[in-house]
Amino acid sequence: MPVSFDGGELDVLSRGLSLQFHAGNETFACMVTPGALLDLGSYHRLSFTEEDVFGVLLPELDRLASAKYRAGRLEEDGSILVREAELLRYSYRRVA
Repeated sequence: MPVSFDGGELDVLSRGLSLQFHAGNETFACMVTPGALLDLGSYHRLSFTEEDVFGVLLPELDRLASAKYRAGRLEEDGSILVREAELLRYSYRRVA
């Protein structure tokens, strides 16, 4: 998976989630807003345990960050920011 947790505090509902996105030899900061996490969690009916975040949301966030990277939709500082709008733009996907 190209997206990995950066080891910071896991306080996803108030601060969002900070990740590292890997593309080849490059690494990009990837931030997911609290609203995007809440929307994704609601869609997947999660209780936001660490297991939920890493087992269900990371694959979904990897897909969203990868789509933004491939589309060249990086922030001015070169990072990737996943907002609620990306959920609509790139759609939800059922995680098996």
